[in-house]
Amino acid sequence: MSPVDEGADRRQRLAAAARRAPGFRLASDRVLPRLRANRTLTDLVWRVFDPDHGLGVARRPFRSAGADPDAELLPVVAFVLLGADDATFARALDAVCALRDETGAFRPVLVVDRPDLGAVRGRGLVVDHVVPRDAWTGDAADHDAYVGRRLVSVVDGFRTWHLVHLGPDGEVPAADARLLRAVRPAIESGRTAGRFR
Repeated sequence: MSPVDEGADRRQRLAAAARRAPGFRLASDRVLPRLRANRTLTDLVWRVFDPDHGLGVARRPFRSAGADPDAELLPVVAFVLLGADDATFARALDAVCALRDETGAFRPVLVVDRPDLGAVRGRGLVVDHVVPRDAWTGDAADHDAYVGRRLVSVVDGFRTWHLVHLGPDGEVPAADARLLRAVRPAIESGRTAGRFR
């Protein structure tokens, strides 16, 4: 038996012993979900045990207008809409808000290159802005690299779970919409099985 196998075997025996310990079921079914639901304690644990590392981007606080307190437990999904005209922007904003309201399964961040930040925030979404291609003074390749860095910043800073590139018509692609509609039932089944809250 290799040392790796011996270590894994020890961990399995220790986990089995912990599951047999008195009070384990109470702690896992009642105490831990209450601790996870405590916003102050969760914030403290994130600050102490999850230092910002990775790509060097500081974690950004996620606060949107009228956010449900339980929304902090939902995954963050970033929607990217670049180079859109007014009509496409309005359709995209409606589509993202409709999907969010329909599913209640994610916290949206909209990445745009338009000056309409107030319109996005007014609908309860968090917005991240990139410099538009036509306002960029350098090479086009430099702009692509800049947008790539900004998207990495969104993923790292907001701890994004999924990145959706909205279609040219402003609609959420069908595959992404199906995925996001499947999140809420998975969360609810996890809660009833005692894995969440």
